[in-house]
Amino acid sequence: MLYWLLQLCDLVYYHIFHIFFAFGLFCWVVWTIRLILSSRYKPFRNGVPFTLPVSILVPIYNEKHDVLIESLGSIIKNTSAEDEVLALVDVRDKAALAPGALLHHPRLKILVAPPGKRQALAAGFQAAKNPIVMVTGSDTQFDPDTVPEIVKPFIDPTIGGVTGQVVTSNDRGIGGKCYEWGLVLRNKMIYPAMSRSNTVHVLNGECYAMRRELALTLIPEFLNQKFMGKLCDSGDDGWMTTLILKGNFKTVYQSTSIAYTNPPTGFGEFLRQQLRWNRNSTRRSLMVLSRGWAYKHGFMYPFHMVVALLKLPFWVIVVVLAAVRFFVGQDIGVVAASWFDPEWHMFRPFIFIFGVILIRALRGLPYLITEPKAFLFLPAYAFISPFILAPYKLYAMLTARDTKWVTRGKEGETSKGPASYVAATVVILFLVLSFPLIAFGVALADDEADSY
Repeated sequence: MLYWLLQLCDLVYYHIFHIFFAFGLFCWVVWTIRLILSSRYKPFRNGVPFTLPVSILVPIYNEKHDVLIESLGSIIKNTSAEDEVLALVDVRDKAALAPGALLHHPRLKILVAPPGKRQALAAGFQAAKNPIVMVTGSDTQFDPDTVPEIVKPFIDPTIGGVTGQVVTSNDRGIGGKCYEWGLVLRNKMIYPAMSRSNTVHVLNGECYAMRRELALTLIPEFLNQKFMGKLCDSGDDGWMTTLILKGNFKTVYQSTSIAYTNPPTGFGEFLRQQLRWNRNSTRRSLMVLSRGWAYKHGFMYPFHMVVALLKLPFWVIVVVLAAVRFFVGQDIGVVAASWFDPEWHMFRPFIFIFGVILIRALRGLPYLITEPKAFLFLPAYAFISPFILAPYKLYAMLTARDTKWVTRGKEGETSKGPASYVAATVVILFLVLSFPLIAFGVALADDEADSY
């Protein structure tokens, strides 16, 4: 951070332009645009009473029994008599299909679904009887306003999909805290900013609603997403969002519709989740940017895709060059050279650490304001983000052709070919060799809310 400010002084006083400063400025401009747009966001609040009956789809596969019962009970309790709840139980899940395994309620219908989440959702879209279908998770809980609030935007006939605000039911453990950090930034900055242009890029699979008639027309494309010739399994919510936007409908965020989800129970589970999400994001960005229709939705939608796809790897290259000069004291700028006398070189690691923490604090400001207790976790997250999450993102981008789930047991089991091991080795070696060099730039450029 200090290095970047000193290069700003070079530009102002000596008219010397540094490439590191240019890309740092770009990242802060992106952050500022999102902050400004999100500050102007307002949820839909209809002046007249407006409601629609909803069919809630709950795909179920290898969920813990107590978590599943709690989720279904919450959904039934907080929906009206006109709503229906469809439990889409994967045919392979013998435990959930066992007699007495699920709740008995007149509004709960159990549908034995074909293998795969997309196939289950397609069956649910076809079986639903209400004009709005809502997709949620088998570990998600509702409150009394979740459903009434999520249907309000549908008063606008041009809106095809609405995503609610998903919050964590707890933040225990390192994985839970990391998950919550990214989730709050998404809720407070990314989603509100994208909703301003009616192009929310991902309708959160834990809580989103869409028009049933639209869903029925999209089933063939929904089931047959391919990337580099491979049929995609994970990323169903992001792909459905893409298809809605492709059909020239709007996708918006309704912050007043709140659903609660359980965060990853361990750090390993969190990393697997991030791996899957970032692979989904890479595939979706590449596919969207290669289609002409994406540019008809205005500036923000393709811009977000470009940033999510290119910012991190591009920054790694730039920052390695700049960081080498910073640590060895070469070509760091006129003002920086006057500040960093050789006798002060011993303090550079401390300046570096302080800069990384400060940048993470500024970029996570919406979360820190919402949850002041997160300041205690800030130093740890400032380390985790560049040194653990960033390598996973780079690995995810290199292995985006792996379209399988990496959680939920057998469905997530994949065979890693030689290419995956080579890609992983290259990333690991690169990160080890440049370990202290890229963290500053990654902290500045990386935004965990970009990829989902």
